[in-house]
Amino acid sequence: MLLITITATSFNTIENSDTLTLKCTELKLEECELTTHFTSNNEEPVKVEDIYLYEVEEEVAIDFDTTQYLPNDFNALKGIGDLDWNTIELVELEEEVVIDFDTKHFLPKDFNALKGIGDLDWKIIELVELEEEVVINFDTKQYLPKEFNSLKGMYDLDWDSIELIELQEELTINFDTNQFLPKDFNSLKGMYDLDWSTIELIEVEEEVDIDFNIKSYTLYNNDPHVGI
Repeated sequence: MLLITITATSFNTIENSDTLTLKCTELKLEECELTTHFTSNNEEPVKVEDIYLYEVEEEVAIDFDTTQYLPNDFNALKGIGDLDWNTIELVELEEEVVIDFDTKHFLPKDFNALKGIGDLDWKIIELVELEEEVVINFDTKQYLPKEFNSLKGMYDLDWDSIELIELQEELTINFDTNQFLPKDFNSLKGMYDLDWSTIELIEVEEEVDIDFNIKSYTLYNNDPHVGI
């Protein structure tokens, strides 16, 4: 027989405390007995802050030998480092969605999901990109060095004397690419079949529309054509 007792006590008074006891002799809610003990004549409701909740931590004890339920010489860590993940192929399973009800009950009358699909003329639709204005609502000087000037040294660099070095990063492919390419694939096949002298390169000029006053973002009396 299992006896579970839960007691809630009001601490309104020290001499006469009211208690609420729940006793269970079985692990069934309907067989629990609720017992109240009111010794105080105070009919005021109990305050929430006067109720103390005690959480009992139950220790889980395995009081049997687990080896009796495991294979002979079982080792849970055996083979943990034997897997070669480079040789394991990940297969993504596509889950089929089955709608086992009539969708017409949840759609408007004469609903057609494809209606109007070809009515839009995307050539006359203009894409407008909204530029979000960044507002800095604090004094940046508090976070910058004294007499800081972001334009200082702007023209001190001689770009003609600066050499650009492009670093080549070695790419390591640690798997066999032949498994993912067609049979007898040759990436160099047809490399010299093109006659570049017959190919005409057409450069498309895109008009850039600047819809703001650039003087607000340039130096005073700045002339972009000076020194051209």
